[in-house]
Amino acid sequence: MKTIKTISAEAIAMAETLSATKLGEIITYAELNRLAKRDVRKHRGTLHTALLKVLREHKMVFHAVRGIGVKRATDYEINHGEDTFFLAVNRKARRAMKRMACIDYSLLDNTERISYNAKSTGIATLAVFCSEPTQLKIRGAVTASNAQLELGTTIQMFQSNGK
Repeated sequence: MKTIKTISAEAIAMAETLSATKLGEIITYAELNRLAKRDVRKHRGTLHTALLKVLREHKMVFHAVRGIGVKRATDYEINHGEDTFFLAVNRKARRAMKRMACIDYSLLDNTERISYNAKSTGIATLAVFCSEPTQLKIRGAVTASNAQLELGTTIQMFQSNGK
């Protein structure tokens, strides 16, 4: 896939409109189609670029509202919208581990074994840290400290106490 280094005029116009929205406000697909000069539900690239631009430059998050348009998300909606992130990553990691288990390790040369071991370790780590029991343990530690944990503190929590 080729990367386009410049943002189209349509994406800039959409980003300007999106950046002017208030929390909870919906911009309809009809308005977005007018700005993009095409159906953004079929050709999502321009909308995707505009959404990334307002996220990066204005720290604004938008969620799709099925059949209507995009809504500027509130802090509450952003926070709770990310709940599915852990479920999705955990599910993908478990599937990846099943696929990796299909490899005949004895047939790999040393370079491939190193690659396999590195990938398997990373995938297993994601599965563990995105699991519900781990998230509950982290939530308990965050509740006690009333702050986001440092990465080193989080890792130590699992090294010293086990799981």
